[in-house]
Amino acid sequence: MIGAGLQKKRMLSFFIVASIPFVLLSIFRGLVGVDSAVYEQSIDFIKANQGLSLIFEPGFELLILFLTEISADTKLLMMMITTIIVVVLYIGIIKIDRKPILFSSIIIPYFFLDMSMNGLRYGLAFSIVTLGAAYLISGRRKLFFMLLVLAGTIQISSLLLGLILLMLIERRYIYIVYSVCFLLVSSIVFSEYLSVKVGTVSELEGVGLFSGVVPLLISFFSLLIFFSDRRLRSQILAPLCFLLVLVFVSFVYAKFNYAGVRIQLLVLYLIHLYVTCYMRILGIRFNYRNFFLLMLLGIVAATFRLKNFSDESGVGLAPFAPYHFYWERN
Repeated sequence: MIGAGLQKKRMLSFFIVASIPFVLLSIFRGLVGVDSAVYEQSIDFIKANQGLSLIFEPGFELLILFLTEISADTKLLMMMITTIIVVVLYIGIIKIDRKPILFSSIIIPYFFLDMSMNGLRYGLAFSIVTLGAAYLISGRRKLFFMLLVLAGTIQISSLLLGLILLMLIERRYIYIVYSVCFLLVSSIVFSEYLSVKVGTVSELEGVGLFSGVVPLLISFFSLLIFFSDRRLRSQILAPLCFLLVLVFVSFVYAKFNYAGVRIQLLVLYLIHLYVTCYMRILGIRFNYRNFFLLMLLGIVAATFRLKNFSDESGVGLAPFAPYHFYWERN
């Protein structure tokens, strides 16, 4: 909130400086993040195989093989991937909004550490879609589609993110059909992988009574803030209603399938990416009341995320807590 009254350039500088601790914690982490141990083992296997192993999407494996030519150290490879995530994400953020209020309210506090320390594939893919969104609202659709395809080769769910974003921005609702078909096919094709994933993390994030409640609440209150803005409501009421439906549909789906929890996070990311892009298109800014509410919501979201990290302390081969730098442990 200190940066609320600053001019655009000063706000951007404030945003970058305030992000430095997050960036350093992500890049120089040790084996931190529930999925980090799995990534380390998988990267070792891909290096030993010296070719596509189809453990991950082909684009991500090709990136690993390319980075292997720079260094064979797996920990260093993971640091390089995190650095790429940070660079791509921040370029996308700055291209979309040089006074990044929405990104600093939810995307950075709630998503950033998980994107860069744990879910490397979705972190890189969502960052690429964010960069693509910057080109989409600038009228460079071909570059957007190229980046969307690239993101899909890194993590396939990013295609869903990009397609719905495209549909909402261009109001071409045929993309709803494409997105639904994609979701159904993906659920069938990757059902075995999702089942394994459920077994791996069931102790940490099982599909239970309260599964997905936090993303539901953050998404709902985000949309409530956006609905309260008269200028946004007059321009994008239908898309906001559509996003509200997605919020509740994904929450219901999360009651039956672990994939629903992932889709909830995708929808939350989509909400803030879309509204940020459309506010850029409309050339409008939030008033101080909504700015304050978004910052307050961001603090609450960050608190829940950090509590999740704390609850996983000492669990598994690569827990979020206690945190350690890469040089502190082997």
